Amino acid sequence: MMINTYMLRHLKHFTSYSAKILLRVATVAALLALPIAALAATGPKVFHADLMPLNASVGGGAHGTVTLTVSNGILTIDADVKGLSPGMHMIHIHGFTFGDKSATCASMAQDVNGDGIIDLTETGPVSGTTLIPFTDQPASLKIPSDKYPVANASGEFTYRETVSLKDLNMALKKNFGIEDVQLDKRVIYVHGIPDSSHLPATVGSLPGVPANLTLPVACGVIRESK
Repeated sequence: MMINTYMLRHLKHFTSYSAKILLRVATVAALLALPIAALAATGPKVFHADLMPLNASVGGGAHGTVTLTVSNGILTIDADVKGLSPGMHMIHIHGFTFGDKSATCASMAQDVNGDGIIDLTETGPVSGTTLIPFTDQPASLKIPSDKYPVANASGEFTYRETVSLKDLNMALKKNFGIEDVQLDKRVIYVHGIPDSSHLPATVGSLPGVPANLTLPVACGVIRESK
């Protein structure tokens, strides 16, 4: 079968044009795939809090660091705290349960009753409420517990725990109506002084809970590490 010159010339043109279209489609598809590949290659997100002393006159100058690492849907919490009294110490993430407000650590400006002590109830206006306990089950959100870290005879403890972000966010939604943990809007408090330490009668606490147990002794703002 014979193909004339006119048909051959247009057939070559059509073939070249089709190849260019296919090349463009492939290029666009590759560009669209880049964000997905980049997202998959994103490394862990790391957050950090430097714990500074609060109520040092009775709290002993507690200080330390907390690192929170988010990777593959898992939150890993590492805490290293010093300057404590020996024994168990409550430590929590605090924050607000409404709006987009960021928590900050309390200062003497929050000592509204002027007794020289920043108690737990006075931290609320700037730090929000107690959200996540550093126990053996952080996602339980159970604040009363005997599973908090225990400082040794030198007044030091280390803590490490992992928790599913899905489980944690589900618990926060159920208990507080919070959609996301939003670590960079939270603070961390360490609590507790010896039962033998004297506090003014004006120092507040939770109903039925001794003020010595809940007294803030260190606090740090959580910030994302860059």
